[in-house]
Amino acid sequence: MTDTKQSTAPMDGELEQKKKKKSEPDDKAQCRHGFHDYVEKEGEHTDEQGKPVKLFKCSSCGKEKTQAD
Repeated sequence: MTDTKQSTAPMDGELEQKKKKKSEPDDKAQCRHGFHDYVEKEGEHTDEQGKPVKLFKCSSCGKEKTQAD
């Protein structure tokens, strides 16, 4: 009997393709780039000087911002 060594290298036409990591949609991906999905919070809000302001909160990450009326 003769010893035959099997090659670990793929033969022509049998190249293994690397599996790409499937990226699932990430809700916070847009927030990381500054595109928040702001929703206005209900109720009356005032700033430090007592002036009315609108309060917005991002539905994905929770970041808040205010806007003067």
